[in-house]
Amino acid sequence: MSTRIERITIAALATFIAISAAGGAVGLIGGGLAFPPEWLEGTPFSSYVGPALILGIVVGGSALLAAAMIMGRHSMAAPVAFGAGAIQIGWIVGEVVLVGTHGDVMLWLQVIYGLAGALLAVFALDVVRRIPRTGPAMPSGARA
Repeated sequence: MSTRIERITIAALATFIAISAAGGAVGLIGGGLAFPPEWLEGTPFSSYVGPALILGIVVGGSALLAAAMIMGRHSMAAPVAFGAGAIQIGWIVGEVVLVGTHGDVMLWLQVIYGLAGALLAVFALDVVRRIPRTGPAMPSGARA
């Protein structure tokens, strides 16, 4: 990673997404988020358990992995963080397409979480772009 501020920013965004996704997953399964079953009509889901598992495991898990790798300064941290940001964006796009937006609070949450995913992806991509590329040495006299 390039700078301490970049690491902190990426780790903070990934941690925010991971904690939010875990809370949302628990809430959807029975911890207080009671959304109408009608919102799932026309989707591949008959209950909120499937979306909760995707939110908790895929969205939250990828963000948690990214945060842990960044804090551990793993060499693949930035690409994993980019993937976690892309997954978050995909979750929000999927939610809007499948369920829609119901009310101002839901709209603002979709904007905030979509923006968090986009920022995570953009910051991580910036770091990925600056990683030096190493590969096999070209034989003398070879042309690229």
